[in-house]
Amino acid sequence: MSQCEIYAGLAGLYLDGELGRAEEAELFAHLEQCESCRNYFELMKAVSGELSEQRAPEGFAKSVMDAVGAAASENKRTEARRKRRVLSGISKGAAAKYAALAACLAVVIAAGVKLASPSDGAKPESVAAGFECAGAEYAYPAANGEAEEAAPGSIENRDIAEADESAPPASSNYGYKGVESVTVTSGNTVTHTDDADEIAALADILRSGAAKPEAVPEGEADYLVEIDGAEGRRELLVYAVDGELICEADNGRVWLAEGSEAELEDTLG
Repeated sequence: MSQCEIYAGLAGLYLDGELGRAEEAELFAHLEQCESCRNYFELMKAVSGELSEQRAPEGFAKSVMDAVGAAASENKRTEARRKRRVLSGISKGAAAKYAALAACLAVVIAAGVKLASPSDGAKPESVAAGFECAGAEYAYPAANGEAEEAAPGSIENRDIAEADESAPPASSNYGYKGVESVTVTSGNTVTHTDDADEIAALADILRSGAAKPEAVPEGEADYLVEIDGAEGRRELLVYAVDGELICEADNGRVWLAEGSEAELEDTLG
């Protein structure tokens, strides 16, 4: 596991409110220095209905430097916690068309992410979250996941996103720089848009609501959502269950969308 993958996991724990002070200091010290991890963090913040953005506290830089030295003692505990976060399980038709989660994360970290559209006839596989919408006030809590092969059609070891009002706010230093286009694939139907209003509408529908899913869906997703931005590409699997939308990011996070299946279909036209 690379250093950047480790910090991607710390970012998820931070947004979940599960990161200790020393680990938090270590994370933000790394984000100050690493543009790729900072971009990943920005993308993960952009879609949630759970954490409001606030300015970094006064004296933040100094507190980061003071706390970095203390972080080493907590590294073992952090590593064990990271390794528990595992996402496995993909639809059979997607396996040949999309990179595994680890490869997707590596692209984000190492290359700044190249934009791409879904292959013809491809079905959804692993995906990740993250795009800014007009008026979006919250950040999506991310968690690190190590891709692992599983039986076709199975979905295992998922974390379900729960609102945590006590969780620490994300720093506004890492605001996402913008989305260029969104592509939604459902069966053989592909809808692509680069219209700002349509992108904002999709973001409002898919961002995390106050509730959590009652159960983790199994089998193939109904929609693959690819979010292409100046800083990279992120993807989502979206399941339609009794009119509601359950979203799964390629980092293993699962949440109940604020919008409904009917609203999504209406927006897609």
